Amino acid sequence: MSRRSGKARPAADDAAAPKVSSTRPTLVHRIHIRASAEEVWRAITDPLFTEQYFYGLSVRSDWKMGARIVYESLAGEPHMVGTLLEVDPPRRLSFSVRVLRDEETAADLPSRVTWELEPAEGGCNLTVVHDEFEAETPTYRTVEGGWPLALEGLRELLETGKADDSQRAWPGHLDRPPPFAGA
Repeated sequence: MSRRSGKARPAADDAAAPKVSSTRPTLVHRIHIRASAEEVWRAITDPLFTEQYFYGLSVRSDWKMGARIVYESLAGEPHMVGTLLEVDPPRRLSFSVRVLRDEETAADLPSRVTWELEPAEGGCNLTVVHDEFEAETPTYRTVEGGWPLALEGLRELLETGKADDSQRAWPGHLDRPPPFAGA
């Protein structure tokens, strides 16, 4: 389902993966969801959906290019913040992002997340590309294991109507202090 550029050989179905420098890591995750592109779009842009599969975080934005995007906890604490770079419903959503999980991730430069939705037989193919990391930064190390779990939670939610409760906690959330919002 995923690969890190410069770290693994691409699978045959990864031919459409973006070409990137081997010195800057890129995370690419692909998943097929038995739901329409419109349903997947709603699930990635509606806070009532994201809090069920994206570690309990609600996404907030007005969904206009250049607008702010925030993933916040149920207590209203921002965990991820950024700026919308591209909004093309229900095909493509791209934004810069800073992870405010702790002082280390908050100190990183922004990276970029791009959601690409493609209608396919029996549902929708979803590709998430997280790139523009400066290196294997604290942000990179935080999110590299989180994307597969979040995307499996999204698929489960859309295909069964419920998400696994393990998707409600940010990886390592219980053994860390609240996110650093001072940046």
